[in-house]
Amino acid sequence: MTAYPKRTIDSRTARISYASFGDEGASPLIMIQGLGMPGTMWHTLGEHLADEGFHVIIPDNRGTGRSRNLKPMFLMQDLAEDIAAVHDHAFGNTPAYVAGISLGGMITQRFALDHPERARGLVLAATTCGLPHNLIHGAFVSPDALGLLFKLCFTPGNATIDDMSKLLIHPDSSPRKKELFGRIRDVFSMEPTPPATYALQLLAALFHSTGSELHRLDLPVHVITGDSDHLIPTKNSELLAARIPGAKHTVIERAGHAFPLEHPRSLIDEICALRARVEET
Repeated sequence: MTAYPKRTIDSRTARISYASFGDEGASPLIMIQGLGMPGTMWHTLGEHLADEGFHVIIPDNRGTGRSRNLKPMFLMQDLAEDIAAVHDHAFGNTPAYVAGISLGGMITQRFALDHPERARGLVLAATTCGLPHNLIHGAFVSPDALGLLFKLCFTPGNATIDDMSKLLIHPDSSPRKKELFGRIRDVFSMEPTPPATYALQLLAALFHSTGSELHRLDLPVHVITGDSDHLIPTKNSELLAARIPGAKHTVIERAGHAFPLEHPRSLIDEICALRARVEET
């Protein structure tokens, strides 16, 4: 697995590292990973998107990879401020496309709401607007999925590839589970995420709530999910698309929460489609 150099900057209450892919004059793009996942998980995607004409920035969320958290507790606003600091360091005053998956999609929403001048377009992947809207509409995580998530986060030594498969991919992809999750295990062997980070990121996700604010997003937004997401049910993406003016909604067939693993071109194509939509206006 190729190791890429990372730059480290100071955010308000964290030190954030990020990797860069592509030419600096290309379309600016920030990619934000999910719960407990270092940005390294997306480096191959960064390479492919650089080939598509993007200047890709992939940060490690605080507490993951080489980034460090300097605060006893943090919320989604803090994670969004980290992305704002990365944006300013990498792109200055130039607005960027931002794509986030799962927790990364929650951070993306908060970033665009708090810093609209820094965002040119969003891709919200396998994510949610949070409580109370997902609970009211029957889109909250199931107890079974929550149990598997806790097992993977807090007792990883007891978690199996079968556990990961049940939580993250479609049953049709199960024969490829060793291949699909091999990279995740390789990354975590080099950059393990401490249990405290999982706990703090889960707490931030619990308090995440943007449903009453999403109407303020005045930019192109693409919402994308798998049709069989066991962790963040597909209904969440329907809620997002319904609450964001003009949002485009895409559902990937035979795909779970980790649909970019199962269908590698799906997220790349969606990001390229977003750019094409923005450039047409």
